[in-house]
Amino acid sequence: MTGTRHVSGFLRRPDGPKNRKHSQCITAWLPRTAALGIAVLAGVAIVGSTGANPPQPTEEIVFRSERAGQPDVYLIGRDGSNFRRLTFTEARERTPRISPDGNWVAFSSNAAGNYDIWVVRRDGSDLTRVSANPEFEDNPVWLPDGRIVFLRGPFGCEATCTTAVVVKRGGGQGATVPIGGIQSSTLDVTPDGTRILFGRNGTLYSAKLDGTAEAQVTSPSAGAFDFRPSYSPDGARIVFLRSPDGVDNELATANVDGSGFVQLTSTPGRHEEYPSWSKDGDAILFMTFGNEDSRLRQITPDGSGETLVSTDIKAPFLDTFSRNGRDSSIWHEILFGTGSSIEQVDGHVEVSFAASATQGGPFDVIEGHFGSQCSLPGDFDMQVEYDAVAWPSANGTQASLDAFFANASVGRESQVWAEQYTTWLDGRGGWATTEENSGALRLVRSSGQFRGYWRYQDVWVPLRSNVANTNSVVFGFSLRSFNSQFAHQPVKATFDNFRLNSGAVECPEWWRNAAFGDFG
Repeated sequence: MTGTRHVSGFLRRPDGPKNRKHSQCITAWLPRTAALGIAVLAGVAIVGSTGANPPQPTEEIVFRSERAGQPDVYLIGRDGSNFRRLTFTEARERTPRISPDGNWVAFSSNAAGNYDIWVVRRDGSDLTRVSANPEFEDNPVWLPDGRIVFLRGPFGCEATCTTAVVVKRGGGQGATVPIGGIQSSTLDVTPDGTRILFGRNGTLYSAKLDGTAEAQVTSPSAGAFDFRPSYSPDGARIVFLRSPDGVDNELATANVDGSGFVQLTSTPGRHEEYPSWSKDGDAILFMTFGNEDSRLRQITPDGSGETLVSTDIKAPFLDTFSRNGRDSSIWHEILFGTGSSIEQVDGHVEVSFAASATQGGPFDVIEGHFGSQCSLPGDFDMQVEYDAVAWPSANGTQASLDAFFANASVGRESQVWAEQYTTWLDGRGGWATTEENSGALRLVRSSGQFRGYWRYQDVWVPLRSNVANTNSVVFGFSLRSFNSQFAHQPVKATFDNFRLNSGAVECPEWWRNAAFGDFG
């Protein structure tokens, strides 16, 4: 016998922000001109880890999001694959841009107390401070030779109170570009790095990097304001923002000499921001806010075909837990009862029960679990590896892979009657005795059936199947004890390599709405 199974649920996600209405996220299309430093295994994105450079999506988006509680930098494929978080600081990051060789991302951060320019490898390693100046530094743009042009001066300046500075990726004070004062948030360079595009008093200008051959590009009407320009991949056109009335921002394009002006949007009450061209020039990405709308969108260069851009997690997905500290943009954690602890450390998630642990909480259990911030409304296939590190015989606990809210789990259990693999599938159980203290667990909902599996020598062994409910699933894993079965001996289990092999992921609006901002 296995006893009654109880799969816990919860009513809220503790990491969900109270109010994200005015949060911002910085984004950019990432051209892929070199092998990328995002490790994958069999085509599955590895989150928070480093590794080799296998084939990747031909184009990605770099963006800033507050979905982890503070603004951090993320990557995601244009097709929604290979979601990756790059920064894990308590600071505020903004305006990320990708290097021409595809290996680095530059951004502005106040990690050192003041907003400076920083860089990080696209696998999240080698986080480096590039500039150190008491003035606000922002809006980095890469030159083809790997140097970075950025703005230095007061934040929010709309006149001529900032300067453009060039610095090497390795750092230094940098050299001022001799073009005089310019406005903040308005800087780009041609794809070949020969000219700089900037704003002055609401009008766009261009010049050579040595300050010569300055030319006026746009001619806004009285009261209008042009800013945030971005060159097309071939350098022939620009996209920029025009505020015709000082209230709303609209997208517009023009040739590099200002001719061929086209207004792409007309959306009173909704602001467009931070436009950026896709690698092949077939789309323009931008953020929107206003009217309770804070999302990423794309539009064709002729102004048609506007669509939302998803930054949700997409299967296949893998988290190797290779860094210390939980990624709260993906996982929340919950502890029930007393004497339990959970920690992401040393390349895995570690859950421990003290000998004195007692049951408690809304489900009267001892439990520590990671659960997803997003959910699976339909079919899914997921798995996780476990290791029963401290596992005395008949300890009364279960290390399991869980479909929270669907009353389904599969786990490794230790009870007075058996050491066993066990599954509970919404009212129907199954088990198989075992002497293994490490292995892998798998849970599937497909074709109206739940199925639980354990892995034996690279073969998935079925434990049980049952008719599946259609409840939306929060996925995760846990160590738990219930029904007063805990033997009051110290227990520890670790989890690693969580894989979502298939399943359509839906993320909450606060998580999505945090993902908007600047493109580069």
